[in-house]
Order: sequence, then C-alpha cells, then structure tokens
Amino acid sequence: MTALRAFFSMGGYAAYVWPAFATAAVVLSVLLLASRRRWRANAAALASLQAARPGRRGTRATPGGGATPVAASLAGDTAPAVHRDA
Repeated sequence: MTALRAFFSMGGYAAYVWPAFATAAVVLSVLLLASRRRWRANAAALASLQAARPGRRGTRATPGGGATPVAASLAGDTAPAVHRDA
C-alpha cells in the first residue's frame, strides 16, 4: 500500500502531474469527438453528392477523356486497370 501511495504522490509533484494528465485526457477526448462528428458529416455529404450524380459513381476521369472503373480495384476484388495512352 505504501508503494501505491508513493506512486500517486509522484515524489511530491502530484499537484502538477495529475492535472496535466487530466488536461491531456480531456483535450484528446474532445479531439476524438470532434473528429468523429466531422467524419460523419463528411460521410453524409459524400453520400448526398453521390446520390445526386448516380451515373458517375465508380468512375474516374482519365487524361484521355475516358472513364475508368475504380470501384472494383478500390475494393481489392480485381487487379488495377492498365491505362494506355491513345
């Protein structure tokens, strides 16, 4: 029990160490919650944009002006497409 008490007293610096840990925990928690909220908002915005343009989902413009399907290659189902210059 004495060792545990010595640990928590931090050699006399407990008044500085524990508030610093608490502050760091609060800041990291706020950042985590803000990041999750922002990610969900961005995911919802992306879903609404994709729903507005359903014909464009899964394609990417190439320098030659054509479109290349990317959904399967992003999912890892097939090997990436080979691009050829015309």
